[in-house]
Amino acid sequence: MFRVRIVNAAVVAASLLALPAAAADVPDIDAICAKTACRTGGYFAVVSVDAAHFIGVNVSRSPYLLEDGAILLFPGETLAVTFAVDGDTLGKPISAVRYAPHLPLLIARTQGDKPAANPDDATLPVVLGKMPADEVASLPPNTLLISYGQFKPEGPAGMVLTLEHNLPHTLKLDAVITEISTAGYKQHASSTCPVLPKIWDNESWPYPLGPIILAKVRFQPDSGDIVCN
Repeated sequence: MFRVRIVNAAVVAASLLALPAAAADVPDIDAICAKTACRTGGYFAVVSVDAAHFIGVNVSRSPYLLEDGAILLFPGETLAVTFAVDGDTLGKPISAVRYAPHLPLLIARTQGDKPAANPDDATLPVVLGKMPADEVASLPPNTLLISYGQFKPEGPAGMVLTLEHNLPHTLKLDAVITEISTAGYKQHASSTCPVLPKIWDNESWPYPLGPIILAKVRFQPDSGDIVCN
């Protein structure tokens, strides 16, 4: 018999949506989602702590792409994010498409529900191919494919972020992970490794996490060292 602990994921909207933090600055989610693709939300992503204990992360209606070009993912999501490219200059993301998750999680529709597979996952398109070069070949040019979640719903507790792309140069990005606490989320900067074209990059953390923000996606100079920082 497992026990689910639901965390109040009432993250300050200004923090996740890169808006001013004043109490009066409540984001108008309808206006935001009229301009950019948004997840529907309305469920708890059940993040495993161990085989008997889980944490429910509240997935709310929210944009995949933030105003400053950062990318927001919740556990159990796979996104294909396409960028504007001008020669050797990488611009901001221009679109985000949700795919069937590589790292699917259980969900709970309400706090009292028993976790189950997300039926919405079956309605999402599937990324074709088994190797990274094959997968990104099926996607539009200049696309970064991102998967975030856990390998198995029954544990272990750690989180995995998988990155692969078909852009012309090695990518570097900044990651902000969210530690889960009873008071909400605590955000921390995390090191990441450069991501070579058509090669998997796996980032991992040995504890359960909430949403993750990937920011400042950029080309690394071709002469740059492959250093994880």
